[in-house]
Amino acid sequence: MGHFPDPQPQLSRENRRLTNPKFLQLYRYLSGDDGVFHLKTDNYGLFEYTLEMLSGEKGSMEACTDDLYANTPEGFNLSIQTTYEKKFLQEGLKINYLRFRWA
Repeated sequence: MGHFPDPQPQLSRENRRLTNPKFLQLYRYLSGDDGVFHLKTDNYGLFEYTLEMLSGEKGSMEACTDDLYANTPEGFNLSIQTTYEKKFLQEGLKINYLRFRWA
């Protein structure tokens, strides 16, 4: 399961962030106990928020970088990009990435 979601930066919209605890529980349920969660985002605030939310989950962080194109995890396919990712890269923004496996 992978995402490049809208960060919903306003505190009042935290419950709409696709990495808040209720959505993480849903992803875990849908992917099974050994499922893998991927996140790509240009928004460092969302990246940090997600790391904090995942710190309370049972599992392990398999990959984590605040600059995917400078520190690419082994075997990662950089050629698959969303429209927004391409746009943000052209603007010189860094792409954050994490891969988490539930236990």
